[in-house]
Amino acid sequence: MFVQEIFDGNDHPVARLAQTVLDLPEDLRHAALERFVMHEDADTRARSLAIAERLAHPDIHTFCLRLLVDPVWYVRVRACECAERNHVIGAVEIIINMISHDDNEDVRATAASSIGTLAPMRFLAQLEEIAQSVTGNNHEGTPVRDLLLLSLDHVRSRRDS
Repeated sequence: MFVQEIFDGNDHPVARLAQTVLDLPEDLRHAALERFVMHEDADTRARSLAIAERLAHPDIHTFCLRLLVDPVWYVRVRACECAERNHVIGAVEIIINMISHDDNEDVRATAASSIGTLAPMRFLAQLEEIAQSVTGNNHEGTPVRDLLLLSLDHVRSRRDS
């Protein structure tokens, strides 16, 4: 069932790989996922991260940090989303850099959305400065700046709590 959720029931090679991983004993499963997260195929890396997250792999934070700097844009997007869901505070500076400097607008948009959950107050001034100059739109046409401004509101709201 879990494999079908990730792979939409496809007979994709990575789906078969995922089922193989799930059938392994836990210690071997963790070792296999560590290898697949660093696989040469970008699709394997991205989907293995989803599997590792779903299985609560003990190194999920490390995997996210590695994949945030992946050369393939959609792997970086998945890593950014994973970092947000798993509260990978160590990813904050990388994600801030992504907002300002990533070549892909969807990566910048995902980073801008994710940073509101992750950034502590000490990054507020830096994020406000970035919001003045960040450009681009996500694939739905939403400006990255608007996403970042929403995230800034989220960071500010924690000031009062």
